[in-house]
Order: sequence, then C-alpha cells, then structure tokens
Amino acid sequence: QIIELANKTSSEFRYEFILVPASGKTSEVTTVNMWCSQSQKDMAKTILEGNVTDIPNFDQGKCEKKPIFMNLALASILGIKSLPYFIREDGIHKVGMPTNSQNFVDWLRLNETK
Repeated sequence: QIIELANKTSSEFRYEFILVPASGKTSEVTTVNMWCSQSQKDMAKTILEGNVTDIPNFDQGKCEKKPIFMNLALASILGIKSLPYFIREDGIHKVGMPTNSQNFVDWLRLNETK
C-alpha cells in the first residue's frame, strides 16, 4: 500500500526506504536476502514493485550485513519501535500505515507551507 502511494507521488515527494528487519526472524531472513542477492538498483525496484516474497534465498555467510545492523542501530537511536515509520523533511514523524492516502499526502504537504 505505501509502495503504491510512493509510486503515485514520487514526482512530488522524495522517499528513502531503509531496510530494517523489525518483525522477527522471518523479516531478518527476507531483509538479508534482499540486501545480499541483488544490486541496490534491483533491490529498490523489487521493493517498489512489492515483490518481496519472490526474493531468492542467498548464502548469508557470503554477504556483508553490517549496513543492515547499522539500520537497526539507527532505528534504535531514533526510538523506532514499529514500522512503517515516516519522517518528514522538517523532522516531524508519523508511525503506522496510513489509513487514508489523501490524508497522508496532506500530512506530507504540511511541511511545504512553512
């Protein structure tokens, strides 16, 4: 849902997605497979297309996982306890999946009026 919204509004807003395996062992395996098995460009495309279930397993022992753990550390420093977690350009944040796309876009635009 958020990927679809990001695709629709990408000409107006800049989105940066940070991989954080925050939902237990399954998300950890999926995140590492995404990070290790594809180029950064292919990984972004996979995320934007919403095909995260189609990611092949990868020999995780052959991959540098430090960036993933750095993302976890950043999430901890920022106090992120649940996902998704949105941070506007002005530093205001919002937790949880938007229930109304237009309200979310309006929230993103609030920064533009300052």
